[in-house]
Amino acid sequence: MDNQNQNRNQNQNQETDILVLLDYFKNGFKKIFTGIGDLFKSGLNIIIGFFILLKRHAILVLICVIVFTVIGYFNKIILPPSYNYEMVVQPNFNSTKSLYQLIDSYGKLAGTDDKFFKNIIQVKVAPVKSFKNDISVFYKIINDNNNDTIFSRQYKIENFRKNITALDYPSQTISIKSSSPLSTEEIKNKIIIPLETSPLYSQIKNAYLKSIDIKEKYYINNLQRIDTLLASREEDRLKTATPTLSIKGEAKNNIEEDLLKRSVELTKELAYLEIEKAVNSNVIQIVSEPQLEENKSPLIRRDTLSFAIYGFIFSIVIIFLIQFIKYLNKFEKEHF
Repeated sequence: MDNQNQNRNQNQNQETDILVLLDYFKNGFKKIFTGIGDLFKSGLNIIIGFFILLKRHAILVLICVIVFTVIGYFNKIILPPSYNYEMVVQPNFNSTKSLYQLIDSYGKLAGTDDKFFKNIIQVKVAPVKSFKNDISVFYKIINDNNNDTIFSRQYKIENFRKNITALDYPSQTISIKSSSPLSTEEIKNKIIIPLETSPLYSQIKNAYLKSIDIKEKYYINNLQRIDTLLASREEDRLKTATPTLSIKGEAKNNIEEDLLKRSVELTKELAYLEIEKAVNSNVIQIVSEPQLEENKSPLIRRDTLSFAIYGFIFSIVIIFLIQFIKYLNKFEKEHF
């Protein structure tokens, strides 16, 4: 009998614990949903309060939007449009400094009576700074200073970002801002041709390409010799039908393997020369053609819609400024 009472009490205690736990979870979920509901109400009150402010100052908002819309409608007369062009180039044969000097002189000619520069607002050049380009400059510094001591080399490696200049970067971005549209050929002729036709750089480029041609002929001749040798060895093998292997046979096989390896190496060298010739075929290699940079955002474009949005934003700023001044006046009356 005592055991039955004891079991009954244990069951009642377990049921009580489960009810307490369920009640705990119920209160917890209730607090969470109450908090979410309060947060939603607060957000909704803020949004409604904002629209009430707009309603109270509807005339101010309307005036600002109309004024800015009218300005936007006549923006081509008041603020002439600008066309931004960008071109990425890679100067070869140490011509980066000359490119910067040329662009600097063009910047001084902007807005003059010259046919091309009459409508030019700004011309500038800047390096394309990226992780890949930083690594290229880093290794160039290492190679240029391979005879230095370990200490001085380490110092340069740690401070290479501070020591490098815009001229050290392989790629450069040329930016042109104009009040009238420009064609791709106009930009390239004005930027590229002066350096491309320079007697100094033309001579350096021609000598460089000639040296590549000499290397190509040398590699091709070697490949032809290897093919001839392999062909003659194949003929000799067919004439001498000796199935058994010998030391001389193994030596022949080793020689043929070496010739085949050399043939593969020469083929790779020829492929690298073709790439090198393509990359350095011009004094100023064009990486990206001149492109018109368009601003698709209505907040940046100077059309009627963007000016209307400017007017709406301006009116909101004025409304908040008014409310802030009212709050300051109220605070001053209560505390001072």
